[in-house]
Amino acid sequence: MPSGLFSPRLFNFLNGGLLLNACKNNNIPNHGHQCLPTGAMPALCIKSALREQAFGMFFYLCHTPKRTITPSVMAQQKNHHPPHKPVKPVAAPKRDTHTAKKTQVTSPFRIIFALFAAFFILFIPVFYYKDAMDVTLMPRLMVVSGFLVILAILVFHRKNLAILDLSPLRSWLFPVTAAYLLITIFSVVWAINPRESYFDMVRTSMFLWVMVFATLIFRVHEQWQEKLPKLIAAAAILASIIGLVQYFDKVMNGPSLLDDRRESIYAVIGVMSHKNEFSNALMLMLPFLIYGIYSLRREWRFISIVALILNLVMILLLKTRSVWVGIALGAAVTGLFLIFAGHRVKLPRSWRIGIAVAVLLAAAGVTYIYSLPKKPDDFSIVGRIQNITDLNSPHNISRLNVWKATLQMIHERPFYEGVGAGNWQLLIAPYCKGMFSTISSLNWGRPHNDFLWVWAEKGLFGLILYLAMFILGFYYLFRVFFFSPHTRDRMLALLIAGGILGYLSISFFSFPYERVNHTVYLALYLAAAIVLHHKAFPRKPLKTNTKLLLAAAIVMNGFGIIYGYQSVKMEVNMKRTIQAEKQNRFEEAIHYAQKSMNPFRSLNPMAYPPEYYVAKSDAALGRDEQALEGFRKTLELFPGNVWTISRMGLIYSKHQQYDSLISCLTYITDLVPALKQERKALASAWFQKGEYQKAIDELKKIPNYKKDKEVVRNMKYLEDLMAKEAVGR
Repeated sequence: MPSGLFSPRLFNFLNGGLLLNACKNNNIPNHGHQCLPTGAMPALCIKSALREQAFGMFFYLCHTPKRTITPSVMAQQKNHHPPHKPVKPVAAPKRDTHTAKKTQVTSPFRIIFALFAAFFILFIPVFYYKDAMDVTLMPRLMVVSGFLVILAILVFHRKNLAILDLSPLRSWLFPVTAAYLLITIFSVVWAINPRESYFDMVRTSMFLWVMVFATLIFRVHEQWQEKLPKLIAAAAILASIIGLVQYFDKVMNGPSLLDDRRESIYAVIGVMSHKNEFSNALMLMLPFLIYGIYSLRREWRFISIVALILNLVMILLLKTRSVWVGIALGAAVTGLFLIFAGHRVKLPRSWRIGIAVAVLLAAAGVTYIYSLPKKPDDFSIVGRIQNITDLNSPHNISRLNVWKATLQMIHERPFYEGVGAGNWQLLIAPYCKGMFSTISSLNWGRPHNDFLWVWAEKGLFGLILYLAMFILGFYYLFRVFFFSPHTRDRMLALLIAGGILGYLSISFFSFPYERVNHTVYLALYLAAAIVLHHKAFPRKPLKTNTKLLLAAAIVMNGFGIIYGYQSVKMEVNMKRTIQAEKQNRFEEAIHYAQKSMNPFRSLNPMAYPPEYYVAKSDAALGRDEQALEGFRKTLELFPGNVWTISRMGLIYSKHQQYDSLISCLTYITDLVPALKQERKALASAWFQKGEYQKAIDELKKIPNYKKDKEVVRNMKYLEDLMAKEAVGR
């Protein structure tokens, strides 16, 4: 019987209509199976009644309870010749009421597992809403929150409580994660814009409940280790095919550069919002694909191999360096364990030698690449590998500068205090003083390092709790690897540990912390670690009020639904606002911007509030006073936003309010000293006030000002004016 997603009873129903009829015709008990009517029998070619009887006997043997036959029993059967007496009808064995009750109760969990796995593995990675500004983030958050409410009702249904095992919830991972959620909520007291903290609260709550439900479902449904890799293999093939189609369309047959001057590979996003997120998602599938190759048989092993190859090819083409580093780190650690402790997973000696050779060849290959002359095209595969460690590479400098600015932000606050969840992007600009050459370079939404992000927003205690989740996960997995009596559990634990190492690697250079799909996979990793550890080291039963758990799940995820819906609605209206603004339909732009205002979220994915777009449209319509008022409201939500201050400066210049104009331009040029046009505008403002020396000083701050003929001419004119004034005195 094939191992798949179908139960043995369903398989026999689909393939054995004739067998059931044969049982009936030969008076063979069917042990509770209903016989199909003759008219419903499959159209099979049966040559003789003898073959029909043979099929019937086969069905009977397959469904007869197993008996242990010892050598002595075999000898008795061999020498025993029963008398020729009429054979009494065979009575059906008595039904085990305990087993029947267990089967009835566990059957819903098969359905619950199927729903859970299909939703998170197959549906969420491909779900998006095209009318939102970020087509994946908030739509997926909203849908996941809604599904978790449904899942809570199913899991904690009174009919399922008899089989539900709550003892894995004794794991320390749950109180640690709950404490981290509490710190996230408490950090609002430090936030200058509390509405921007709600996303982090909802995301962390979602992570906690996905981990809770995955743990409970995996604990009851013992076949999760077999079925989950199959679903992930199918999802990996689907994602890779989508990515390859985009690659051939956008890269092979498209222009070399996008409209924003980025490489065309950035158009390959799968069903994510960015190519790096797509690459991260592919990497997080690898542990389950390798486990499928190790544990599955026949066609599913072949499918897992195909999925693994497609994933690795797509990851190579996407050129995401943090993913390459994550795979290298996870593979190196996993490989070393298999080389030196491969006997724990019954890995043949020849395989261990092969893994050792592969590790050495990979190390030699990387060493050879670094020994090559640096390629001028540093976006090639070789160039991308070489600039991973190049601190002066333009691909690294900006990220390093933001890390420095974040560390400075952390240093200026007490160790226990952060800036508040979701508020890092509102306060980072002043700490980037002099680090960048353009205003747009200051528009960072995340520090591209989850650990610094958590530390800056939630303080040292928040960082400790965040790291504790990973430490506990590794602790559980390594205990399973070294002490579990189950070989497959050991192998899965080792592979998941490698997957978590990969996640930590991309967390160091990117922001998987924010994305829903990556958060779900991390929750699955940790839930698997808890269940495997509990299987090897059972805990005593946990008696708790499931009604309280149900209420908490509904309330917390219900808030997630409301927040997600309001966020999606805001993004839809903001997208319409931007489209109307581009077409100079400013009254319509104001209408949609006002519709997007809500009490749960203040900034769109580009970090602009609706008030900013209202003020821009008012300025375009000549309503300058209303525009200034709108820009001031924007600064209350996003203090120090450079674009807002720049637009206020334009209005001040129009009305010759030079003191206010100088204040705006001074703030901007202090943050980005290399700005040329802003320096000239600031010098002009000082000139209008009669401060000629200050105007000259500003012009001298322009990089390479001596090579700019216009600047030199203006400086000469200012010097002549100063000389005339001196003579007049």
